Amino acid sequence: MDPKQLNGVSLSFIGDAVYSVYIREHLLNKGLNSGKKLQEASKCYVSASGQSKAFDHLFKNGILNAEELEVYKKGRNAVNHIPKNGKLNTYLKASGLEALIGYLYLNDKMRLDEIMQAILKEVSYE
Repeated sequence: MDPKQLNGVSLSFIGDAVYSVYIREHLLNKGLNSGKKLQEASKCYVSASGQSKAFDHLFKNGILNAEELEVYKKGRNAVNHIPKNGKLNTYLKASGLEALIGYLYLNDKMRLDEIMQAILKEVSYE
């Protein structure tokens, strides 16, 4: 499978799952073991607002390269519906980040780890 040939929706689909696994592992490594605490903490990361915040951190700190920004835009621009809850811009950023995560998972796992570590250092559940 060539990730460069996948559309933004497909990249976001796989990226959502990969992002969630990274977050869940991170929370377990932090020592959280209660279902309720894990669920509440994961919302800070995997919600559209959490993902939007994560993208803002990556963008404002110049962490993403030109290719990664293009993949982000591909995912952001693939959104063709308005979310029921929340702001459209937040949802677009989240979809773009998911596409980027999906692309990196399929194309460059070392870079994916770098990006996720940058996110995990910035976004907090506490």
